[in-house]
Amino acid sequence: MNFSLTKPGWAITGPGIPMAAWLGAPGWSLYLARVGGRQAGAAILYVVGEDAYLADGAVDPAFRRHGVHRALLDRRCADAAGVGATRIFSGCDFLSASYRNQLRKGLSLLYTEAIWENWAPAVDDRA
Repeated sequence: MNFSLTKPGWAITGPGIPMAAWLGAPGWSLYLARVGGRQAGAAILYVVGEDAYLADGAVDPAFRRHGVHRALLDRRCADAAGVGATRIFSGCDFLSASYRNQLRKGLSLLYTEAIWENWAPAVDDRA
């Protein structure tokens, strides 16, 4: 697979995540969206029984606001329903573009999560 999680669209700067092994793993489906033959976005669908999880949808910033994320959502939801999934779950940043796309798709907010951080003040070691 030529698309990796270090491509634009994901905020990952570390080593790439090898996704090719997932292609043959039960329940996993990988999606690549193209616009004009160019890689525009990618996403993952995981299905087990009646549950489906929409994971890691991302769109290259050069292709945002062209319906790529929505197309990835539509296709994964249709594929999940096609194999018998009756519940679809996903996650995203609250009030993000992904959040708005998922609401438009018919998903609803189940819960919110707060992550608290306490940053230590910078230490001035010039003394």
